[in-house]
Amino acid sequence: MRKSTVTYSALRASEHRTDVSFYEELAHKTLLTIGQLVDFSVDSEVSIYAIKQRMGINFAALAKIFDNLNSKRYISMQLSGAVNVGGEIGPEDVVVSLTHDGLNEILKKLND
Repeated sequence: MRKSTVTYSALRASEHRTDVSFYEELAHKTLLTIGQLVDFSVDSEVSIYAIKQRMGINFAALAKIFDNLNSKRYISMQLSGAVNVGGEIGPEDVVVSLTHDGLNEILKKLND
């Protein structure tokens, strides 16, 4: 009779898939939130601080999500025009805007 065993690598793989799925879903919600905050305009921008406040998640999670969205070219990130050169940069100084690909992804998800 063969015993059923679960290996640690199988558990880690399962945990990794869950983690990836969780962040993918959170990335879609974040993209939609950005869209709402900029009135679904590619010409508007919003600070990462405002996104954090709206979503209620920490900056570590947002950094992971922004990396994902930026790599897919759904958003662009830059420093706001009000930043003093050589001064401190805070979350209200970094702004995010939707790209055309990001807007198309939102519209695609809303039509699904």
